[in-house]
Amino acid sequence: MSSTEIFKEWKRLTLKAVKLAQEAIRCCQRPGIRLAGSLPPLGATFDATYPVLDPNSNQPFVSSTRFYSDLAQIFVDNSVDILLIETCPSIAFAIDAVKACRTIAPRKELWLSFVLQSSQPSLLCSRETVTSAIEALSSILSSSCQLPEAILFNCSTTEAILNAVAAVRPLYQGRLGGYGNRRYVRSRYGLEQSQEQAQANMSINNNDKDAVDLYKNETDENSEHKIKHISGERIDLDPTGYANWTQRWVEAGASIIGGCCQVRPSHIRELAERKKTGILTATTHRPRTDLNLKRYHIDIAPSKL
Repeated sequence: MSSTEIFKEWKRLTLKAVKLAQEAIRCCQRPGIRLAGSLPPLGATFDATYPVLDPNSNQPFVSSTRFYSDLAQIFVDNSVDILLIETCPSIAFAIDAVKACRTIAPRKELWLSFVLQSSQPSLLCSRETVTSAIEALSSILSSSCQLPEAILFNCSTTEAILNAVAAVRPLYQGRLGGYGNRRYVRSRYGLEQSQEQAQANMSINNNDKDAVDLYKNETDENSEHKIKHISGERIDLDPTGYANWTQRWVEAGASIIGGCCQVRPSHIRELAERKKTGILTATTHRPRTDLNLKRYHIDIAPSKL
């Protein structure tokens, strides 16, 4: 199916996905598994252009408020546990999506996940900082609706997620988390990119001259930061390597962790095993002005292949 055909069928396909996920949960026969419904960006991944415009008319491709309201309603009507706004590239997108979800389901648990640039720590694809995003959410949403219960970072490098969690922790009292990317990520994303450029950026290979090694000047083969890649995947982020990075996220204040592109069941299995054995443990931290140290339970989210 083409992207246009998929968009026309999105309601039917969304409902189908919910039913399949619920059936998988029933087959698993384990207590405590919750289902998150994804509210994705309307444009190409990493494209911060907002609203998304129809190239033929130069008008918004679709009303984002209506789309997210309709999508949230489907999830609410079908007993999805969490609304997950993910791969959010800009503050404007985040605010509109959060408002739509809170209008439809003001008491439904809501998670908001931003996507980050790789070469400039703590920047969204829109070149806005993660701290300005939290400040904007607090300022604009606090008077009209409740802030999301969790702020996450996804489809981003493990390094960028660590920087973002550390930057946001003092500003936000809710839960933080991340589900990272094992892909060899480009650095050049931002508002100046067209939709076509952003879509082209999703095709990465060994010969891509624009692919960026975050530590390209590093020559020590034994360095923990040495990045190697095969067919676009970082081989330093095997299950053990990826889990080591998530431990650093937890130490910085994260309590929800999982995986995005190229993070496989073996990676999630390693995270679950570390949690079970106590290797992956939450640390105490001091959120904002709260003087009482808090210990957070860690949730392991399934990978997003």
